[in-house]
Amino acid sequence: METVCDKEFQTASAEDSLLVTDRPCLLYHLFMDALAPGLTSIHCYNGNSTRGILKLKILSATYRVRMVKFNCPILFDKGLYIHSTIGGVYFFLVYKLAIR
Repeated sequence: METVCDKEFQTASAEDSLLVTDRPCLLYHLFMDALAPGLTSIHCYNGNSTRGILKLKILSATYRVRMVKFNCPILFDKGLYIHSTIGGVYFFLVYKLAIR
């Protein structure tokens, strides 16, 4: 079945873990600014908590900005939860809600 999206892009940003949406969505872009020392990462879960399925892990070195633009958006059919594994990681993402 083809996924149909809302016409409007949505954005979300945080400096810690965040439930972006509990509705199905497509993730288009993700920006990550690692302000903490050492290797940092954020995990993107399909669901409304870390109990969901881990679909994406993005790593970054100290004081680096990562921008990820997906060639094909990633479907999170049970919602999207972002978990920062260490403090001092700022992220910004662009997504669309899926209608079906």
